[in-house]
Amino acid sequence: MICPKCGNQVNKNAQFCSRCGYSFHETKENNSGRVILIAVLVPVIVVALVMAGWFLRQGIKPDPEDVTKAENATKTEADTGTATEQETVSTTETTTQATTAATTAATTAATTEATTASEEERLTEALKYCDNRYPDYDAHNYPSDFHKMTSDDGTFSFSYPKFLFNNRSVEIDDDRIVYRFWFNDGSGEECSLLYERYDDPGNSKKIVKRIHKDKIADMYEKDLYAPSFERKRDGKVYHTAVAAGYADSSEERGIYTLICNDGKSTYIMEFRHPTNGVRDQHNHKDYIIDTIYRHCSFSITTLKAETYEEFKRDPDR
Repeated sequence: MICPKCGNQVNKNAQFCSRCGYSFHETKENNSGRVILIAVLVPVIVVALVMAGWFLRQGIKPDPEDVTKAENATKTEADTGTATEQETVSTTETTTQATTAATTAATTAATTEATTASEEERLTEALKYCDNRYPDYDAHNYPSDFHKMTSDDGTFSFSYPKFLFNNRSVEIDDDRIVYRFWFNDGSGEECSLLYERYDDPGNSKKIVKRIHKDKIADMYEKDLYAPSFERKRDGKVYHTAVAAGYADSSEERGIYTLICNDGKSTYIMEFRHPTNGVRDQHNHKDYIIDTIYRHCSFSITTLKAETYEEFKRDPDR
């Protein structure tokens, strides 16, 4: 065998190394101790490892009930998250829809208003003979001195004097249209003419009587025309009435109003003018009233417009 200290080759039964004197008896004792120690430790380590593995396995392995609870909790969280997400999406969609609807409504309203304003402006600009420097009543002597036209909605025709007004306007709604002409030199409105149509279904006779009553209630020294005339044209029944008088007790401003209803719509023509205290029924202002009445389709008259000279000679005036 070999000496573990110096490496010398010695007899296997030798007790000491012949070179360095190393005691092989000590080595054997040490080796025996080591063997014993190893023999003791190995089983202990093995047992410890087995037990550790068992405990480890026992700690990792989940309880089935705990697994179910965990799965349910996870599912609940997932469902809650999904529900919350769906609610968020739903709320977002609802808000978006509401915002879109509001925006669309506002845009539509703005567009409609802009379109209406543009249409009113176009119609107003189309009205001719409204740039007079002063109202010249005496310049109207023939039917051609009146501008004839049809309303934009096509429901009635009318005329207005060419030499009276310096301003005009048109107002339109879904159920109403109004044409206004007037002269104002800055000191006040001297004369004006209005044509109006609006939806007003019902008993035409009752409607005309009601409006006639309201009109004459605001007049002074009124001419008490019959409150309602029944007229027929093209198989259709109309009721008309005229209210005429003064704006106040000074009798300086005259008012002439024609009212008509056909069971669906009410039509109004109203002319206001200065009288200067003159009651002559054959002056130019009365000729203007007579002519616009005859030109107006909702007067339901068959009378043709005359010249001023013919008007003065008419014994029925």
